[in-house]
Amino acid sequence: MITKVVITGVDAVKKQLEKVALEEKKALKKALTLSANLIKNDAIKSIKEVSHGDKKVKRGKKWHTISKEGDAPNKDTGRLMNSISISVHDTYAEVKTNVKYAAALEKGSKKMGVRPFLEPALEKNRKKINDIFGKEISLAVVID
Repeated sequence: MITKVVITGVDAVKKQLEKVALEEKKALKKALTLSANLIKNDAIKSIKEVSHGDKKVKRGKKWHTISKEGDAPNKDTGRLMNSISISVHDTYAEVKTNVKYAAALEKGSKKMGVRPFLEPALEKNRKKINDIFGKEISLAVVID
């Protein structure tokens, strides 16, 4: 006598797993986009807030107050603020700027102390970002 067990429904399970994988991918992209925008918006906000440094320089016809070391840079022309953008990829997002002096502001240089705007925005939003990822991924893996 031969005893056998027949397992059926594998195709349905496979389709469900493919659906979950697709939903996870969408959730990851959404979480990356939301998180990158939080950082971008806070970086811009920090530049808009005036740091009352004690040094002023004349640029053209306008005077510019240089922010205190450790504070975000003060808005001058708006070029830095307007250059902050995000790029969202499959597994990571970038918050970046293409102005040449941004790295010197963020990390400092031989002639200038740090005036970070991106790192503090990331740190300020770290908990929110973790919450976003937790929420989006948990919503994606709900199986019908």
